[in-house]
Order: sequence, then C-alpha cells, then structure tokens
Amino acid sequence: MWVIRRGDVAAEVIAFAIESGANQVVTTESPSPRFQDICREIKRSHPVEVLPPEAFVRYDGYIDLKRFSRYWRVAEKYVF
Repeated sequence: MWVIRRGDVAAEVIAFAIESGANQVVTTESPSPRFQDICREIKRSHPVEVLPPEAFVRYDGYIDLKRFSRYWRVAEKYVF
C-alpha cells in the first residue's frame, strides 16, 4: 500500500518515522534550496543519513532540465 502525505515535509517525515518505529531517516541528496532546512528539522528527533544519488545516466555534457522531454532526448541514448 502506498501512502501520500501532504503538508510540512519535515513534520510529515517525522510523523511517519514515529508511526513506523524508525530509529533514523535515510534520504538522498537534493538540490532543493529547502533540503538542508528540512534535514535540520528532522534531526531534532531522528538521525538523518544523506546518501549521494545514483546517476540515472552517465553523461558529462549539458542537459536542459527545464522540461523532461529535453532531458529525455539526450538521456534516452545512454539508457538503452
């Protein structure tokens, strides 16, 4: 069963961790400007381990990330 939560990200993650009996939260790095603040808030109640993301494709050139279709035109060549 999938659960989708809405609201304050840190508060929802903490609530889910408590409800699940988790003793830590594990996540991947994020370029989101709010990421550090969210992790800091979660760390008040649970240790947080931040893992480096695994690359979907290996590509060193420029990819326009404003639209998925632009990204996919480049990435598709390296996935299949």
